[in-house]
Amino acid sequence: MDALSHSGPAVPSRLPFGTCLTVNLPGVRPHEAVAATAVTGANFTAEILNATKVPDEPPLRAYAQ
Repeated sequence: MDALSHSGPAVPSRLPFGTCLTVNLPGVRPHEAVAATAVTGANFTAEILNATKVPDEPPLRAYAQ
């Protein structure tokens, strides 16, 4: 929470040693992170595979020209 109490760029010396080595968010156990990653990947894949497909890009609308 260094950014909330100090203005300007981050100063690495203010961070506790090992902060950047943390893999998961605080309170998230490794097996929970693995499960969430798997679910996210499955949902992403399902969305891509089931997305409506079109033969060509639609024409550019007037406001974007």
